[in-house]
Amino acid sequence: MKSWKKPTDELVDRTLGMFERQTDRQQFFSQLKNPHWIQPLFERDSFTSPPGVRHLPDGFVQYPPWPELQYLKNVTEKAPGEVVDIVAKLPQTDNPRVYDDILDIVLMLKGEQSVQLKAKITNYAGLQYHLLPHKFADLLVHWTSENQMQAALELAKILVQFHPDPRDEEKRRRHSTNKQNDEIASIDSLLEPSPQFDDWNYQQIMDIGVRSLALEKPFEVACMLVDATANMISLESHQDEFERGLRYDSSEIWCPKLEEQRRDSAESKETLVNTLVNACKGVYAQLSNDSIACLDSVLRNQRWLVFERIRLHLYALYPNDQTKPWIRELILGYSDYAKYWRYPYELQRMINLSCDHFGDALLTEEERTRIFELILSGPEREAYREWVGDQFREADYERWTLEYHRLQLRPFSTCLFGKYATYYQSLLDDETENDVTDDTYLSFRASDGGMFTYRSPKSPEELSAFSDEDLLEFINEWQDEHSDKDDWTIKVNVPALACAFQSVFTSSIIPDDNKLAFWLGEKRILIKRPIFVQHMIQAIQAQIEQGHIERLGQWCEFCQWVISHQDKDLETPIRYADQLREDLSWHSSRRAVSDFVETCLKEEVNVPISAREGLASLLKAICTQFDWALDRRTLENEPYDEAVNSIRGRALRSMVEFGWWIRRNDQESEIKEIESILEQRFSSEVGHPLTIPEYALLGQYFPHIYELHESVAVKNISDFFPKDNLPAWQAGFGQFLCGNGPYMPIFEYVRDDYEFALNHVDGMSQQTKIGREVPDALGEHLFIYYVQGVFPMTGTGSLLERFYRQVASESKRWATLFDHVGRRLRSTGKQQLDETLKDKVYTFYEWRLNTGEPRELREFTFWLEAECLDADWRLDAYSRILEVPKVLDSKFGEPRHASLHTRALRKMIPQYTAKVVDCFAKLISSMPEEGLIYIPSDDAKAILKAGRNQADENVRKTVERTRDDLLRGGQLEFLDLDE
Repeated sequence: MKSWKKPTDELVDRTLGMFERQTDRQQFFSQLKNPHWIQPLFERDSFTSPPGVRHLPDGFVQYPPWPELQYLKNVTEKAPGEVVDIVAKLPQTDNPRVYDDILDIVLMLKGEQSVQLKAKITNYAGLQYHLLPHKFADLLVHWTSENQMQAALELAKILVQFHPDPRDEEKRRRHSTNKQNDEIASIDSLLEPSPQFDDWNYQQIMDIGVRSLALEKPFEVACMLVDATANMISLESHQDEFERGLRYDSSEIWCPKLEEQRRDSAESKETLVNTLVNACKGVYAQLSNDSIACLDSVLRNQRWLVFERIRLHLYALYPNDQTKPWIRELILGYSDYAKYWRYPYELQRMINLSCDHFGDALLTEEERTRIFELILSGPEREAYREWVGDQFREADYERWTLEYHRLQLRPFSTCLFGKYATYYQSLLDDETENDVTDDTYLSFRASDGGMFTYRSPKSPEELSAFSDEDLLEFINEWQDEHSDKDDWTIKVNVPALACAFQSVFTSSIIPDDNKLAFWLGEKRILIKRPIFVQHMIQAIQAQIEQGHIERLGQWCEFCQWVISHQDKDLETPIRYADQLREDLSWHSSRRAVSDFVETCLKEEVNVPISAREGLASLLKAICTQFDWALDRRTLENEPYDEAVNSIRGRALRSMVEFGWWIRRNDQESEIKEIESILEQRFSSEVGHPLTIPEYALLGQYFPHIYELHESVAVKNISDFFPKDNLPAWQAGFGQFLCGNGPYMPIFEYVRDDYEFALNHVDGMSQQTKIGREVPDALGEHLFIYYVQGVFPMTGTGSLLERFYRQVASESKRWATLFDHVGRRLRSTGKQQLDETLKDKVYTFYEWRLNTGEPRELREFTFWLEAECLDADWRLDAYSRILEVPKVLDSKFGEPRHASLHTRALRKMIPQYTAKVVDCFAKLISSMPEEGLIYIPSDDAKAILKAGRNQADENVRKTVERTRDDLLRGGQLEFLDLDE
């Protein structure tokens, strides 16, 4: 264990007297970990005045930190008793930041010591604002694990409560006025109570904290949550609703299922009920009849519907001798068997599971007969007529009657007998819709995939039963798009039908030659909606991905037919036109063909070279056809992004992949297809000339095209980068610079373009590619060509020197390149550079140092970490930079990487201690007068300690001078280097 030194009174007084700014106190106390400072600080009243909330003139508030409390956190585990005594005596404050630190301290304390600060935590829980309220969940877990159950229950009771709507009085007045005027209650009079925390934090407290407590004290937690739930619903209710004795609480809407949340972050009231049900299950799991009976009594004594739902839910989960009378009571007492509405969700589950468990022993035959006759007497005709209004049809009523009987008899299915069992079976035999599930009985359902989910009017199984002719007619003619009658969030529509059709195409049509011939042959022209063609191609693409390539020729021929349907040149495309039978669009199907080609060219798919002609034919067509996204739409994003999100642009990219696919299969083959496609695209007579996005894409892939077909690339350089079309040249060459590294084999062919770029730097400054600006990429290229010996650093023929002159008005360009060079050097690793290359780097450094631009030299950070360069040289180079005036001047901004510099210096201590200390001293002494920035204390102390132990007296003096500079700058953690 570390041995701590007791501070002298002189040291304590001197330290406290040095605090000139809040940041000084903050830094000192956050770093102080010596427990022997507690008593001296306590004697000097350091722990008596926690800061309160600051209300600013602009209406905002600040929660100031209390550095002294941060120190107590640091030493809690070393001196828990002293810390508890001090914190327990702290005066109250409205500052949640103070209480948040106290909560951290409580979490570090054991058992009884932790609970001694319960009053402080309950004060915090009662505040209006909290910094990190999810920590309350951690505290409940902590107290539970430490067997401090009573304290945990008391805190939980505060945390789970809902509070009145902030506009409670106003809304109640509005509701009362509406009632007096016989007006319908308006939405703006709905009461919205809420807990003290947002939904996410409340969920964390309940799911982590309260549930852990419920594992140990389920009955107590359940009772507490019953009260909280009843209070929450009461706060939602107006006085007249109380007077009328209403039980309805809308819980079926905001909590459709008592245990299953509808989304990751549920509303707080849904979370409350979910947690209550979990605690109730804990009571039942203990198998204590007395506790279960007491809980049941508590639930029965509540007025709101949700509590009856919970009882039904529990009985369904735990059918046994104790719950059987309660179950019978609810089944026999239900009075709506003949109504036109279906059972409540929890009631039908309880009936279903109880009948499964008890069988005929649950109800006598006479009791069942009475219930079944009531069911068969319904639904009430007049009630149904009132429900559907003018849309009443006798045939619809008869169908609904059969469906109603099926739904109402289903929960009793295992207890049916005689004519009732026979009738129910006939209903099942005649049923053609999807099977009924428990969810069918939900009054309200939320979709799993967002606001809406989609369903086909026929399932894949039903579609597969059709003949090819009938299936074709169905997908052509069906257009009854609508919402599900039981759930408006489920949309029955054409896209869902197309997905179901794709499943049938995969499972039933592709394996059958006759069926496949029907759909891919002459009958394909009868498909009226292209969306179904799109899904056919997607199914085909999946076959290719799975390695089924035996029909590849047939697939290519079908795709060729698809792309013969070109995009329509409309001013504004019609939305969802691929789903229409008139004004239809083949755009999505053409994109599917493009995806199919990309899949075929992937290395892992391993399509044979025999497919060359078919794939080439598809590419040639797509690369030259009209593309609305390129030929008509206004440029909205980066040109390269626009290209790869268009069909023709992606086809050009696939042309390059096609070349590499040929190379993998045949190293010697000449790739004439690339030459042919480019010849058509570059032609002045082409129907659809190259667009700006396409120039960007071709610029990106120019080195690849050179590798695949050198003569084509060289011959057409002026077409790739047309200097007489400046926007196209900027898009193409700018993407070439940003998307590729320097490439020696092509430099001489594009040297003119590099020089042209230097003459047009200003025009390229607004271009950003892949997160950086084009001029910066140009400088990076030219630096690499310099170190590779393509041209000298300065003087005649130096493109690098020309670059520096051209961007001289923007010193940030110099700084960016200097930083980039350092990053490249660091990424090289520990292997030393070739001496020739190293000399070029050193020469470049001297050139930039002599130029003396502070903003540029400040970016030496990664040079210092570049282990491919001599450590001795790096330290000398860094030392010289620190001697340049204004390198760390505040008008250039704070030295962002000073902490990285310090860490890099520490790594070089063993061999170069004296130089490391010298550099660190210069770094600290050169800091802005406004004060030091953050310096990692561990690294800095390691450097100072190493220097203090040197035999050289000058080094030791430098250490002391640097330490004094740090202290004057407010870095008080350096008072004692041994801590």
